[in-house]
Amino acid sequence: MSILTIDTSTKSGSISIWLSSEESVDLVGDPSITHGERLPSDIANVLERGKIGLADIEIFGVGIGPGSFTGLRVGIATAQALALTQGRKVVPVPTLDAVAAARMNENIGRPSLGSKDNVLPDRECTIVWMDGQRGQVFAAVYVRGSFDSGILRPKRVAGPQVGDPAIVLDAMTGILEDFGHGLVVKVVGTATARDKELLETRLTDMTAGLSIGDGESVLAPVMARLVAARQYEAVSPDKLQPLYIRRPDAVLARERKASGE
Repeated sequence: MSILTIDTSTKSGSISIWLSSEESVDLVGDPSITHGERLPSDIANVLERGKIGLADIEIFGVGIGPGSFTGLRVGIATAQALALTQGRKVVPVPTLDAVAAARMNENIGRPSLGSKDNVLPDRECTIVWMDGQRGQVFAAVYVRGSFDSGILRPKRVAGPQVGDPAIVLDAMTGILEDFGHGLVVKVVGTATARDKELLETRLTDMTAGLSIGDGESVLAPVMARLVAARQYEAVSPDKLQPLYIRRPDAVLARERKASGE
């Protein structure tokens, strides 16, 4: 099955064409150029490199957030337009799910993916910790789910939440305590570097092992595998909706203006 996925949740974003379980064509965007300016040429680029036409894409996938309001709208609108013109459906992929999947499948694309050596232990969980802007964080907790279509699917057990990092982490630690002793925790996402001291202070003593990643994950390739595993979640293009766990800045600004603040 040929799948085209689009992620615009970060400034860079990414695109992937999944041709088979062993072959994909991926592209990471230029963060100095807006998604709206470069998506058409980036998509044409990966199609050309994959030696495949848009009409050959059987299903589309797109990141639905949370993330940048503008970026998400551009990505979703692009996926809608492509799917509509080709008479295809789209699988919506929550961004935090994709980040968790990228962590749980760090050897993705290698022949050994899915071997016992690459499967997370039962006592390990992943906290996705993404920059929510305004000093806030988007967060969710995941454990391993089923293995399907060449990917270990993350199972969300808490979240998504948005808010002050300390307050959100308080809620997360309460959930982690329910797992009992011996829990190994991996924290990943774009806000881990900013909040590293907070995460270490709160989590070190309550876990059997703590690992804090940094940087931005390239999500479109792992999203393609999630789409392959979640085809039953495909919707018609007009049914696509962004996942907002906080109201957009523009809406809040209008409300403040109306109230005279």
